[in-house]
Amino acid sequence: MASRRPTGVLLSISLVVLAGCGDADRVTSPAATVDEQTSTDVPMTIGSPETTVPPSDTSTDPVEDPVDETVMALVQPCRDVPAIVTDVVGDEPTAGELDPIFHGVLLTYAAEHPDTFGGMWIDREANGTMVLAFTDDPAPHLAALAARAPSPDDVPAVEPRPPIVDDRPIGEWGVPFDVVQVRFGEAELGRYQTAVNDVLRELGVEQWGSGQLTMQNRVGLMIDGGVTTEEAVELSAALAGVAPLDAFCLDGVILDERPEPIAPGTPLDVIVLPAVDGTFPPDTEVECGGVQFTLGDLATMTPLEDADPGLLAVVEDWVAISGMGQTPDGWQVLVETDDLATIVRITDGAMEVIGAERGRNGWIWAGAGGGSSCDVRRRLPAGLGQVDWSLDPAFPVPDASSTELHLLVTEAACTGGSEIGERLLGPDVAVTDEAVLVVFAAIPPTGAQACPGNPSTAVTVQLDEPLGDRVVRDGRLVAPLSELAPG
Repeated sequence: MASRRPTGVLLSISLVVLAGCGDADRVTSPAATVDEQTSTDVPMTIGSPETTVPPSDTSTDPVEDPVDETVMALVQPCRDVPAIVTDVVGDEPTAGELDPIFHGVLLTYAAEHPDTFGGMWIDREANGTMVLAFTDDPAPHLAALAARAPSPDDVPAVEPRPPIVDDRPIGEWGVPFDVVQVRFGEAELGRYQTAVNDVLRELGVEQWGSGQLTMQNRVGLMIDGGVTTEEAVELSAALAGVAPLDAFCLDGVILDERPEPIAPGTPLDVIVLPAVDGTFPPDTEVECGGVQFTLGDLATMTPLEDADPGLLAVVEDWVAISGMGQTPDGWQVLVETDDLATIVRITDGAMEVIGAERGRNGWIWAGAGGGSSCDVRRRLPAGLGQVDWSLDPAFPVPDASSTELHLLVTEAACTGGSEIGERLLGPDVAVTDEAVLVVFAAIPPTGAQACPGNPSTAVTVQLDEPLGDRVVRDGRLVAPLSELAPG
């Protein structure tokens, strides 16, 4: 017998503060020593062809609706702005770390050209080629860099600076790099970003935020949840007087109207109960160690040797340079789309993960992580945050006669230490012959939040019948990975 129902909840605030921030076993992004958007890392080969940014549309021809034209220019999604690319392709699909002495040469040269320097980044789709951007002719910069040798006076890329063991010009090192031309310099984009932040504050939407997108030579407007057409018009009008509109892109979407926010008291529907034979629907959306997939994905993984050869190359290259003692054996493709793939190796209930994405030259490494054991848990609905719960030690442990469960709930995400209050949703409760399953979730607070630790809230869950010999457990738990992974 199994039953489900929305359950009444009595709330009382607790002064207990738990460490409710942080994500264990998170899958990390590529650990290059540079940020791919504002980066400062390098790889190189000489004599690369110039790569220039297509000229922006600066037409002054009259249009019937100049306001709409302005809005379209401003709110072009960042995903539609092409990244600046190089034609220089390195030899290694998974590039290792950049030599800090080589890196220091590039940093020094960039510092000597503050008015024209437009940023530097690693082009992973070109097998780790280091790209430097300038607003003027790239050819002289490429030649000057190729002829430049390391110096003890170079800007240190790391501290302490390692000794110089190769004093040849960096053009002779065989490290792939290129120089391209962009419209806006790094300093200029920095001024535009400051102006944007001022505009956002004046409009009362500073929580949107902004950031430099070096590979796209833009300032990105980071707008969670999208922006309405009316808001885009207002934002466009405010920005038009402080910077060229094509210096920006929108990291968000334009909405005809903003969807209704998740309201306090919205019913929570998370728990999935197994069928009579103990199996779950294959489309059940789950996560384990920060990796998201469906139970059907887990049951139908493809051995790497039977998958796209490009994915095998990604794994072999990563294993060769990671220094983590891994081997290319035992990996399987968990999820593959046209653009992304998640490759895993499951041993003893632990999941190692390698991410891949399809670049312009084929599959490339896009991150790695995991390695510790994890439980397969039901994913929360979009827009909701994790809430952990435990038995409240201020009350006796529930026994067979208990008709109430006294719990402490704590939001997992950073909230600036705020009380969860009406943002708490649930509980979602399911009662089976063996267990009482309980799930809570939270409506996240808006804007950036500090993470000093979150206060716990005392919650009383009323049961329709005595607990009996049932156990009380997390309703998001499907099973340990070791029980679900194919043998």
